[in-house]
Amino acid sequence: MSQSPRRYATLLLAATLAASLTLSPVTAQAAPVRLAAAARPSVTARSVAVYNRSTHAWLYLKQARTRRPIASVTKLMTAYVVLKHARWRTPVTISKAAVAYAHRHDATTANLRPGERITLAQALYGMLLPSGADVAYQLAKNYGPGHGKFIAKMNAYARALHMTKTHYANPDGLPYKDSHGRSGYSTAVDQLKLVNALLRSTSFRKVVRTTRYHLHAGHGHRAHTWTNTNRLLGAYRGAHGVKTGTTKAAGACLAFSAYRGTRNIIGIVLHSTTPTTRFRDATHLLNYAYGTHPTQVHLRSLPAGTNPD
Repeated sequence: MSQSPRRYATLLLAATLAASLTLSPVTAQAAPVRLAAAARPSVTARSVAVYNRSTHAWLYLKQARTRRPIASVTKLMTAYVVLKHARWRTPVTISKAAVAYAHRHDATTANLRPGERITLAQALYGMLLPSGADVAYQLAKNYGPGHGKFIAKMNAYARALHMTKTHYANPDGLPYKDSHGRSGYSTAVDQLKLVNALLRSTSFRKVVRTTRYHLHAGHGHRAHTWTNTNRLLGAYRGAHGVKTGTTKAAGACLAFSAYRGTRNIIGIVLHSTTPTTRFRDATHLLNYAYGTHPTQVHLRSLPAGTNPD
């Protein structure tokens, strides 16, 4: 029986993607792409990728290799570089430049002050939960050392992870160009390669599954409470991370992960229509991946004044 041109084009895209990823760290072996067209969920995001880490299968692809800005999802690579180069208890002192940088760009922050001294572990909570650009700036300065060298490391690790359509321009995803006049971009498929690599780290998983982290006042720092901007946590059964991001250029983005039994599903939506809609998109995609009936998900509320990133 002959296939329609649209169906054939969809199958061809899926086959091309599967073949191109067989050497990537995401897939230990080639795996079939799930293409149950009648059951495909409706999502607002312009680019989508969903992957089953347990079976090494791509489950859903939509413009998954189209280059797009990714906003604060960029901070996942910042975390990856730092975790490669520093120990969990390494001290991090926040500089005036880091605080000024975040304020100058009207970016989300961990509300740290110049001179506060915290550990690397605490810094990762401050960067990944409230999406602190102040922390991202400081980590890049410390572990480049300097921003130029740090960004070079980000792009080198992207190449090592076979993220072939990714370029990092800064450590935080803010929409400005690097010294070569290039803005940051990536694809849904590339970002899931990174998420897959990060989720091998127990320390990283511990951070991104935390809904609220309280740092008691101590020697060198004030008290801080950081709330995770990922509203699927505590709302969708099995949700386990990973990172939000929003700018005008990128739209609302979300890298997500969920565990149910032995099945770990990861996914990403790029340029959903609103910060709330990205969570609805992710919910539909997870229901599709797990084969569950649609259910009402009551998203976790953020404290008043929290920037949803």
